[in-house]
Amino acid sequence: MRFLLLVIVAIAILALVQSKRHGCKFGDDNWLSCVVDNTKKEYYSALPPDTRLVEADAARASAM
Repeated sequence: MRFLLLVIVAIAILALVQSKRHGCKFGDDNWLSCVVDNTKKEYYSALPPDTRLVEADAARASAM
């Protein structure tokens, strides 16, 4: 039970930190999508170009 509580608290802290980094306002209707979308954009922009192309090709192949 304590472990579950620690995981929930850790996730809440990470969401708060990412929210402050990206300028998302807590309480808005799209707060969670703002945090997640900006975090994904930040992650993919930090990858080398070759890796991004391979992941895009794999995503297109799985969508077909």
